[in-house]
Amino acid sequence: MGDVTEELQQNLESGKDVEMNPKRAGRQKMMSYSLAGLILSNPIATKAASENGGYFLDKGKQEMTTNREERQVLKLIDEKPVSQAISAVAWSPDGNFVVASGSSTLHVTVWDARSLSVARVLDQGFGGDGGSNVAFSPNGRFLASGLSTVNLWDPVSGKLIKALVAPHVTPGIPQEIGVRSLAFSPDSKLIVVAYDGKKRIVIAYRVDDGKILWTYEPRRVIGIPLMTTPIAFSTDGKQLVFGTGERGGPEVNLKRLSRVLFLNAESGALIRSIDDIHVMNPTTLAISPNGRWVATATSTGVNDQTSNMKTKQVVTVDNQDPVRIWDMDTGKLFRDLPVLSRVWSLAFSYDGKTLFGAKSDIQSHMTLAVWDIESGRMVQEIRSNPGPMGLAVSPDGKRLAAASQSKLVVYEIAASR
Repeated sequence: MGDVTEELQQNLESGKDVEMNPKRAGRQKMMSYSLAGLILSNPIATKAASENGGYFLDKGKQEMTTNREERQVLKLIDEKPVSQAISAVAWSPDGNFVVASGSSTLHVTVWDARSLSVARVLDQGFGGDGGSNVAFSPNGRFLASGLSTVNLWDPVSGKLIKALVAPHVTPGIPQEIGVRSLAFSPDSKLIVVAYDGKKRIVIAYRVDDGKILWTYEPRRVIGIPLMTTPIAFSTDGKQLVFGTGERGGPEVNLKRLSRVLFLNAESGALIRSIDDIHVMNPTTLAISPNGRWVATATSTGVNDQTSNMKTKQVVTVDNQDPVRIWDMDTGKLFRDLPVLSRVWSLAFSYDGKTLFGAKSDIQSHMTLAVWDIESGRMVQEIRSNPGPMGLAVSPDGKRLAAASQSKLVVYEIAASR
């Protein structure tokens, strides 16, 4: 990015548009970003821009950099430190509680959303190799958490109601199996769980009796399919959506395949897919509240080299992919949103006009991005160290919670104009 940064700095005083050349899907595409719509991640360039009047720093609990020509979308409300890293966060349906957890902790912490005081701490038991996963059922009756087994809690009393144990999981015994992601159906009747590890499988459980309704195992296309994003229901509850990544062998010159899969929520059958969404595995996805869009992101900024022992060639992938928004019905690309680093989590605003992203910009610590979807511009960045890993918008659309590893942070979301 050195050449891009130099060009940006050379054009700061003139206010010229800057041509950037992201390499994607094996072709060159010149993209012009107006300086007024681009938040700079290089510290020197950012300083120069602020001195030039292009941007300003608002000193508070966190440093915030925003385009002065755009409204400030996020404003810090409060933050609370945590003793163990958290990376997943969810709101209760009534908006009164925020729950968070992390893969390194065996506990789920429930906070009062107004005071950010701890309401209760739930012990998940044996950890396993799962990721951090928390979700409230839309009817508010259940709080789900999962590492290797899935626990369903009474969110009011904190009592464990039942544990969902997959046939391939043995509770209490170390094994290379874990919960990758989980999600409740909009009617709260199903909970769907994606398992990772030695057995990669999606299982739909009936919430009332815990019985398995269906299972789905991603089929190999060019390599072993890895489930690399959260799993989510479409807004009408008819489809399940998640991302996968594969890497082929020497016979396909180590080609990669990244996809969004759509399953029938009643049967678990594969309906369709959007293929080649990124040059590397997708890292996260989110569905817009109106059900029109699915947003995906990847490990932007990563350069990977692999040797093909069969052809003696070195295969290089330079990941400069943007965040992408796809049409849910047609599978066509709707919008590219600029980003320069890996994105961990995405969340749409309640009105679907804004997209929030938790990203890992190590150099500048600009780790929370805000994009205007209509214009495709990044209109705000928030500096936080350490940066957030998980994001969730409150049911009323007025707050954004961020699981920021060593702290829980809550922001106010400005109303759309």
